[in-house]
Amino acid sequence: TEGRMEAAEFYTHPDYDTEYLLRAAAAANNGESPTDIGLKRAAEREGITQDSVDREEPLIRRDPFDQRKMYTASFHKNGDAVHVYMAGAPEPLLERAENCDGKIREKVAAKVNKFAGGGLRVIGFAESQTFLRRRSGFPIEQISFIGLIGLRDPVRPGVKEAISKTSKAGI
Repeated sequence: TEGRMEAAEFYTHPDYDTEYLLRAAAAANNGESPTDIGLKRAAEREGITQDSVDREEPLIRRDPFDQRKMYTASFHKNGDAVHVYMAGAPEPLLERAENCDGKIREKVAAKVNKFAGGGLRVIGFAESQTFLRRRSGFPIEQISFIGLIGLRDPVRPGVKEAISKTSKAGI
């Protein structure tokens, strides 16, 4: 593959739209991996940048991906509250989402399977509102699931021909 991820598929919870999903993708993004870069590019194509989100809701901090929690998060000042955008493995975000009933959970699971079955890397997005607590920082409690983005890593030029040749050679 080229190591250059491109957004290929989108799914949004019925309460959200693709523009808001891309806003979350821009916000909860550390910009270091090919996945992060692909998500940023998708948002930028729609005129949504990380800087514009940070201007509207001043950034407090961005947490790196946490292997235990399976998501990354960005924390933004929003009046007296803190708006948290999360991006990561869809399953743990969906498990905690309070805006998903059984029917929506089934639909999201089907989309995850469809995207992944098509060779896409699937990233889930969610949000939360919280308040600063002196001892525990910013506890993330009530999560709302926003949606999914499936990313494709294009095949390098010449790979299809090489596979065809090795197949014809019986390798």
